[in-house]
Amino acid sequence: MKIALDDITSNGLEIHFEETEDVLSPALKTMLVPRGTAISPYIIGGVSLEGQAGLFRIDGQITAQVTQCCSRCLTSFVSSRVIELHFSARRLSAEQIPSDASALLDAQPDELVLLEDELDLGELIAQEIMLDLPLQPLCRDDCPGLCPRCGGLRGSDECHCGEEKTIDPRWQKLLSMRGK
Repeated sequence: MKIALDDITSNGLEIHFEETEDVLSPALKTMLVPRGTAISPYIIGGVSLEGQAGLFRIDGQITAQVTQCCSRCLTSFVSSRVIELHFSARRLSAEQIPSDASALLDAQPDELVLLEDELDLGELIAQEIMLDLPLQPLCRDDCPGLCPRCGGLRGSDECHCGEEKTIDPRWQKLLSMRGK
């Protein structure tokens, strides 16, 4: 979803997203999404944009549906990710861009430098969703994970390994010494 920077005024521009509009598909096609993860291109929320003299402020909150694979039990689950957007940006004209790109290095860490006359809001939102994804997603906080012996879900009907008292044969000799 590209927005012309000339459409953003000091009065602001409000954009509301319903779950019926495909906002993220073009941006997600160019991104490397982790294996086992799928991000829905339909988001809910709103973004406000304000601009004056080449400086822009982008604020908002969106909710995205993300399907991931649990890192403990390997089941697929869907979670809602609520993401706050707070950015400042400035537009540089072709004359303002030095050949050594030093102006780009002078930008603040949380400031976007816009080299074109439009802002790709879909790409910005998709990047924020990717940054919000956990490195090791869990289907729930107390997920027991898979049993290393039988491969079933720990504590379920298919795994009874926790009930059996088995001793690693490498430690058997130490246990016999303990009784002496």
